[in-house]
Amino acid sequence: MPDLKLTEKGIVNLIKEQQAGILGPSSAWALEFYADPWIAVKNPSAYVVLLRNLLGAGAENLLSQLTKSLYRKVGMDSSRESSLEECIRKIRLN
Repeated sequence: MPDLKLTEKGIVNLIKEQQAGILGPSSAWALEFYADPWIAVKNPSAYVVLLRNLLGAGAENLLSQLTKSLYRKVGMDSSRESSLEECIRKIRLN
């Protein structure tokens, strides 16, 4: 299993990078303005709620893609369903 432990700043940068890849740079920057990725590191559940409030039904697609891309980026298996909260927790603890 790869070494997955990242600093909080590393996780924030990873989230930003993956959001830019999913949404495109301009949309990712706009989302970041309203939903700071630091919230995802400090309180992943609050970040998910914030995204759902901002994006409505579109949040589920973004959350799913973001979770899968984060798992891929750190070399973890993303084949089973997992929440963004669980993904961030695993990255922080492993």
